[in-house]
Amino acid sequence: MLRHFLIVLCVVVCTICTLRPSTLIAQGAPSKNTIEQLNSWSVFLNTFRLNNEWSVSTDIQIRRSRFVDTWMQSLNRIGLNYHVNPDLTLTVGYAYVLTYPYGKQPIPSSEYRQEHRFWEQVNLTSRFSSLELQHRFRLEQRLLNEWSIPDVTTGSRSMIDGFILENRFRYRFMANIPLARNAQSQQTWFASLHNEIFINVGGNIGFNVFDQNRAVAMLGYQFSPLVNLQIGYMNQSIQKPNGRDMESNHTLTTYFTYNFDFR
Repeated sequence: MLRHFLIVLCVVVCTICTLRPSTLIAQGAPSKNTIEQLNSWSVFLNTFRLNNEWSVSTDIQIRRSRFVDTWMQSLNRIGLNYHVNPDLTLTVGYAYVLTYPYGKQPIPSSEYRQEHRFWEQVNLTSRFSSLELQHRFRLEQRLLNEWSIPDVTTGSRSMIDGFILENRFRYRFMANIPLARNAQSQQTWFASLHNEIFINVGGNIGFNVFDQNRAVAMLGYQFSPLVNLQIGYMNQSIQKPNGRDMESNHTLTTYFTYNFDFR
């Protein structure tokens, strides 16, 4: 009974979190110019467990716009994890991100924008029978290419050598739900539901304190304790720095996880 209640609770929480960001913005704010887009993300995850306390994680993401037609972003991320206990992990890491001028509200460049991202993370896990719940808290220090002053005739911009610093806080709630009687570590199907909200903090922020929200529903298969494949849907809502333009991105997501345990 408790398991069924928690599953229903997780579904309700994830459903509430899929509300459009306009519901998070105070009344009287400027009307939003929201566009709908179709994208796809392919994510490759690895964790190299060195011993009981330490591991290294890598994350390679290929993000495409217009489903698979053009580049949206590329992301390469690495993290050093300290496992305080089976339910608490602390991480520091670095990511290199390229953002391309995709979609109907592209960045003002014909090339791409570079980002050097440093991040710190706390991940908390709790288990109720075979149901696994995770709370992930992440702080990011983002060094992004600066833009030049817009051209007076074309309005276009180019990147310059300098960088600006932006800070962002992220919180993700995730529920992993086995769909068979066996534990998830065995060969079995499972569902993964998660929602993550992004909040910009500190200086150099435009009118988008609320940055974005990602609501995800995935179906996965656990091939072994170290290998799984997940395919599903993500709704990504992004608010642009001007506080008016927004994206609602319908995204096909594919996650492939292959871990290594050297203990």
